[in-house]
Amino acid sequence: MAGISEPVKKLLTHQPCFVATADNSGKPYMDIQHSPQVLNEATILFAGSGGTYDNVLQNPYVTLAVTDPQGQEGYRLVGRAELLQAGDLYEQVINRTQREGTATPEAVIQVFVDSVQPMSAFS
Repeated sequence: MAGISEPVKKLLTHQPCFVATADNSGKPYMDIQHSPQVLNEATILFAGSGGTYDNVLQNPYVTLAVTDPQGQEGYRLVGRAELLQAGDLYEQVINRTQREGTATPEAVIQVFVDSVQPMSAFS
């Protein structure tokens, strides 16, 4: 289990994070995710569309990065993604996006976090 700690959860809850994916040829893509939901200490959910959605269809490996507002330290979360297009977790995220007035995503992306690594501007 990855162990998403409280400091990591707090950053993910209050700061945008970057989501990096790659297609099956290795071509990278990065997007900003403003409201990921930490489901438990090893799982993150977020609304997915566009390049992120397309890449997860081809290649399930993802990396999320989140930093403090000054960018001095942060965390890299590496895992495997799964697309959800139905079910309770899907409905939960879709309802949240509707309440926030954002576009309905192509799918909900569920990330099973394999590792959490600290990042620092000084390393």
